[in-house]
Amino acid sequence: MGWLDGHPNRPLGTFRGAILDSNADHEAERLLVAWMALGIIDFAVAIPLAAIIRASDPASVAALTAPPLSMITTWGVPMAIMGYFILGAHLWRQRGRA
Repeated sequence: MGWLDGHPNRPLGTFRGAILDSNADHEAERLLVAWMALGIIDFAVAIPLAAIIRASDPASVAALTAPPLSMITTWGVPMAIMGYFILGAHLWRQRGRA
């Protein structure tokens, strides 16, 4: 694991530093932007694929309609998308101040 050895919260600390610290290094900010971009791309691919799969074989996604898996689609995905856009807006505003 290398840079994570003995530090399970290091990625979160790096992200927090990029978000909250106005003097955060550019590497941490680039890491956060890359992480957000990959997450948004993941959702942009996964959501249409899930719709296609559901249309072709509804039984294959039936488990997602009952708890606890229903929390992924009704709470987890929307919260993650909102989080990405809130972080992006915060970073955008932070760049305007610099």
